[in-house]
Amino acid sequence: MARVTIEHLTKQFKDVKAVDDLSLEIPEGSFVTLLGPSGCGKSTTLYCIAGLEDATGGEIYFDDVRVTELSPKDRDAALVFQDYALYPHMNVQDNLAFALKMRRTSKSETKQRVQQVAEVLGLERLLQRRPSQLSGGQRQRVALGRALIRDANVFLMDEPLSNLDALLRFNTRTEIKRLQRELGTTTIFVTHDQEEAMVLSDRIAIMSEGKLQQYSSPKETYNRPANRFVAGFIGSPRMNFLDGEFGIENEAAILRGRATIEIPGEAARRIAADRGGAVVAGVRPEHIRLSPGASGGIPGVVELLEPVGPVTYVDFTIAGSPLRASVPASTMLEPGESVGVSFEPDQFHFFDKVTGARIDVA
Repeated sequence: MARVTIEHLTKQFKDVKAVDDLSLEIPEGSFVTLLGPSGCGKSTTLYCIAGLEDATGGEIYFDDVRVTELSPKDRDAALVFQDYALYPHMNVQDNLAFALKMRRTSKSETKQRVQQVAEVLGLERLLQRRPSQLSGGQRQRVALGRALIRDANVFLMDEPLSNLDALLRFNTRTEIKRLQRELGTTTIFVTHDQEEAMVLSDRIAIMSEGKLQQYSSPKETYNRPANRFVAGFIGSPRMNFLDGEFGIENEAAILRGRATIEIPGEAARRIAADRGGAVVAGVRPEHIRLSPGASGGIPGVVELLEPVGPVTYVDFTIAGSPLRASVPASTMLEPGESVGVSFEPDQFHFFDKVTGARIDVA
């Protein structure tokens, strides 16, 4: 397996800069996800790594070997496409064996490796079937098998789960994670699904408009988003944001916007003292507490309830400002009901109103 180094990668399509000065270090044997909305440059980055797109600028290395200008076949990278890309006239066995035959691998070794990969992916009983006789999940496993059988230095996956239904997505991503851990493959995975990224990854590279926004572990990405974009993109439901003037009043941190809110916690008080003025404050739905009745917190009004099993998402307003909380399913609330709103101490995030950058305690 190889370490992948990307240095100042740029890819320009006429007037559009799809990838803008991207630098990443992907350790050997790690699972890294390129995450972001459609059009952010994540698939273009993957295709540059694979050699399917020529970089406009920058360098790409596998270990210490510069591969920027090498053809795809000389990079020893295996790519799994979104649409499976299986040969319809070949059965599963021949689809798995195709890359080995092109390399003129001996028949005995080809047979042995096909059998090994089929056992790993649970395809032993499907070897004589053609793709048209397989389910979507089975076809995706064959596509993964075609990549695994090559024993490549780097495995590249371009939204391989997007064509699967919810249950198959869950099962297949579990299989991908298990295989990657067992085989120790260096894997770069592209998705726009933040849940996939959080579950699968050692590190997540979040992109927007071709630029890298944050590169960190799933835990750090969630707990310490680098800017407002990352904070709003990671998390379901998304983070609540409140604009206002931040300052100290009676030794407490106060945010004055459409409503005046006291923000609890020592971190908030210190930031208000050091960086008072216009800020954006963010708080995740699970860090908001709602108490039936108008007492016991900031007055709010319930607008909508969305039960989702063990929790209920509650849309509510404070002085007309819309917010969302995640509360236990046992919490009894009704639309139109008054509630008392409180926040967990030290669970707010603060961002510069102009640049969007995170503000931390000095």
